[in-house]
Amino acid sequence: MSRKRMITKKKKIVLLVGTAALVGSAAFAMTGTGNAGQRQGNESSRCNGLARLGADHQRFIANERANPNVNSRARIANSIAAIRQIRQQQQSAGCNGSGRRQAVPPGDRQGGGDQGAQRGGRGRCNGLARLGADHQRFIANERANPNVNSRARIANSIAAIRQIRQQQQSAGCNGSGRRQAAQVVCAGSTVTLSGEGGAPAASSNQFPAGTQLRVTNLDNNRSTTVEVNSPSGSCVLLNNAAFEQVREPGKNVIRNVRVERVG
Repeated sequence: MSRKRMITKKKKIVLLVGTAALVGSAAFAMTGTGNAGQRQGNESSRCNGLARLGADHQRFIANERANPNVNSRARIANSIAAIRQIRQQQQSAGCNGSGRRQAVPPGDRQGGGDQGAQRGGRGRCNGLARLGADHQRFIANERANPNVNSRARIANSIAAIRQIRQQQQSAGCNGSGRRQAAQVVCAGSTVTLSGEGGAPAASSNQFPAGTQLRVTNLDNNRSTTVEVNSPSGSCVLLNNAAFEQVREPGKNVIRNVRVERVG
């Protein structure tokens, strides 16, 4: 009985000390409010997004290995290269855990003050842009060499591209798909229809999947905002449903048109 009581007392002491430490840690963490807390939230969001992208590539590689075809080796190599790039972005962003590299000490990561932060931001933005481009190339390859798994793979890559866009917006990236104010694009181009069905959408040879474009027919002042979901041979090509929203009766080409990138 004596020994049991001693063990019980020791356990209670350990529990009390552990609880006190947790409370102290929580109190310390709660003091980091304001701008520091907001920055940590943004960093956490970026890190979570990059971790999800890495996991998507890992699942894709596993699926390719489980269901190989003539293109699997190249696809796996592309995903491995993308994962390496994600690791670099995680390191640059100072992400921890989930199989990612450890954060660089703040003094080293911030070296150079604002200039260092700007360089780090550019590095993140460039890396995210490259990841998006990798997915675009993958989508184009799947469409050029389709198989029974292509539809699901393309859908996964489009979802990954949307996640990349969110990360670019959160990181305040400029260009290369950053969500921004309306920008006139495709100057001098005409717009026609692709003949494809489905919900209103567009295809483009200049803008990646997920890009939002507003197309205005200046002859009848009708406009539609659509999302690019595939590549094409034109700056912008509308599917049937989107074209109907801006069409003039009897015409299949819009020559007097304004195209704006809105997201």
